[in-house]
Amino acid sequence: MNIEQILKNNGIEEEKIATLIEVINSELPKHFVPKSQYNKKIQSLQELQEKADDLTVKVETLSKDNGEEKYNQLQKEFEDYKTSIQVEKNNQNKTSRLREQLKKDGANEKIINLLIKEFDLEQIELEEENIKGWEDVSKQVKENYSDFFAKTESKGTDNITPPQNNVFKDNDPFLTGLGF
Repeated sequence: MNIEQILKNNGIEEEKIATLIEVINSELPKHFVPKSQYNKKIQSLQELQEKADDLTVKVETLSKDNGEEKYNQLQKEFEDYKTSIQVEKNNQNKTSRLREQLKKDGANEKIINLLIKEFDLEQIELEEENIKGWEDVSKQVKENYSDFFAKTESKGTDNITPPQNNVFKDNDPFLTGLGF
C-alpha cells in the first residue's frame, strides 16, 4: 500500500492528494530517519542506559561504603571527644582533691594553683574521694617547696595559765602604782 492509496481510503479528494504527496516528499527527507540508522541510535541509547545504570549502582555502593567509612570516622571522633571529656572531668576532680589536701597540709593558699601544676594528674588515683597514697604522692612537692607550707612546731610545753591568787599584788610596787 502506498501513500496515495492510504489518502484515498481516508476520504481525501484526488485533487488534494497530488498536493499532499508533493508536500510529503519535500518535507519527508528533513524529518525521516532510515530504520537502520534509527536502530543504531536505539542500540547506542540502550548501551548508554546500561552504563548509566552500572555507574549508578557503583556510585550508590561507593556512597554506602563512604557513608559507612564516614560513620565510623564520626563514631571514632565522638568516642575520642567523650573520652577527653571524661579525662577532663577526672582531672578537675583530682585538682579539687589536691587543692583540699594541700590546704589541709598547710600550703600557702596564694600558690596552691602553682603547686598543683607540680603533680602529674595521670599518676594520681582517687580512692573514695581521697587521693590514694597521698604521703608518697606529695613527698617530693613538700620537700621541694617546703617554704610554702606552714611549719607546725611544738615547743614542748602547753600554755601555762598564771595563778589566780593575788600573792604578788601587794608586794609588787609596779602593780600597786597602777591600781591593782
